Amino acid sequence: MKNYAKRAASALLSLCCAALCACGQPVPDTDGEALPVLTVGSDNYEPYFYLDENGEFAGIDVEIATAACERLGWTASFQKINWQDKDALLERGDVDCLWGSFSMSGREDRYRWAGPYMYSRQVVIVQASSDIYGLGDLNGKRIAVQGSSKPEELFLKHQVPGVEQVDSVYCFADTVDVFAALDKDYVDACAGHETAYLTFIAGRAGEYRVLEPGLLRAGLGAAFYKDDGSGRAEALDEMLHELVADGTVGRHSGELRRGRTGGFSGVDPWAISFPTNVSGCSCWCWASLWWRSRHSSAATAASATPSRPPSGRCNICKTSASATATPSPPTD
Repeated sequence: MKNYAKRAASALLSLCCAALCACGQPVPDTDGEALPVLTVGSDNYEPYFYLDENGEFAGIDVEIATAACERLGWTASFQKINWQDKDALLERGDVDCLWGSFSMSGREDRYRWAGPYMYSRQVVIVQASSDIYGLGDLNGKRIAVQGSSKPEELFLKHQVPGVEQVDSVYCFADTVDVFAALDKDYVDACAGHETAYLTFIAGRAGEYRVLEPGLLRAGLGAAFYKDDGSGRAEALDEMLHELVADGTVGRHSGELRRGRTGGFSGVDPWAISFPTNVSGCSCWCWASLWWRSRHSSAATAASATPSRPPSGRCNICKTSASATATPSPPTD
């Protein structure tokens, strides 16, 4: 009996050791060969990176990262992180890269980048009843931002045109807290990614206004540790450009077309553009957003396949929406 117990304990210990050794190891593919794992870290930032109703990672950047890794022969592993700890996690190797609507603009020398694969605007949003109508009206006002975000840096470093000094900048953990502060009049305005903000307030048309012009047009990318010499950033950068060129990024960004942003009247939501023209629009800023902004039925918008608007101008690159030429992408 004692010998049996010893053998059972030994077998159990072996199984435990095997399980521990497997953690963090490459994932075998269907042929039994191990695939390198790319661990992607991000916080919750819909529609780019979030947990769906089944508790699975979802979003535009999750889909793009998965597609890129599949073509590279890698396995994408996603990890939700505290965004304020992102640099420490990256330096320790707890995550391989930061990816979730992460702005490259102004951070080009802080990380080793793959991208940009998409562009987005940083904007200021106020309540519809606010007496703030332009960026210059933000002087002496209270601003809500997400911690460690680009708008936080812009306001704290006095880099917003026409804004010499705000009253205060309040940093919050996520978009939920940012808009809670705005709704309760704890702050006068909030600033962040236009697409993420429009997604969050979908269905509340008429309650808010987006100030024009925006704060910044930012390229989005995946950030690796600056001294990462593995070559993964360079390989991913090349693959992202390929995915943009062949339309894969555009197809995965169909998350927006499926109605996550809902309708938002009073705002021209041409908020996203891609570094390579893949649609015929001179800057590819998602005609579907234009379509939905003018239709009250989300179901109608989701089932339709809209074409370019017959007229109008993109509020990012200011080129004509009806242009058929394929110019070089606008530069910051």
